[in-house]
Amino acid sequence: MKDLITSFQKTVEVIKNKRQRGKLSDALKKLDSLLKHESLKWNPYLLVLHSELIQRREKTNGGHWTLESAELDLHNAVVLDPSSADAKIELGWFLQNVLDKPKRALPCFEQAIALCRDQLHSAMLGNVECLYDLKGPRTALVELEKVEKVFPASRRVAQLKSDYLNAMRNLRE
Repeated sequence: MKDLITSFQKTVEVIKNKRQRGKLSDALKKLDSLLKHESLKWNPYLLVLHSELIQRREKTNGGHWTLESAELDLHNAVVLDPSSADAKIELGWFLQNVLDKPKRALPCFEQAIALCRDQLHSAMLGNVECLYDLKGPRTALVELEKVEKVFPASRRVAQLKSDYLNAMRNLRE
């Protein structure tokens, strides 16, 4: 399994390298070969990358590499991974900039913002709890104040603040 993952990572790096060097057709061919594998053909990350490569090509008349297929890749990525903010953002930009459909793009960005907000909240709270375990309540409270500024209505922030203040009181006693 480890070899398969390493091979996958190397192939994706080759694709990204080709993209950076402007060899978009070569990158697309390499990615197409990767997407032929049954276990990868519905990978949301690869579908977003595929769409991006198609869009960056100057000519989209290369067989199945069309703007319609780029859009389909993005819609499939969103359906396959509804919790992916990246897929929603990319679909939003495609609808906004390529198809000039801001009304269709707006919900994509709004959903991505909500997902990112939830992820940020979770990540910031995880950081605070790790700091509490590693450095104690005082350090955690300093970081929790930052979280509270971003998420002032968070019940979890309020609960942690109460718990950490109680822990500090207990340390003084």
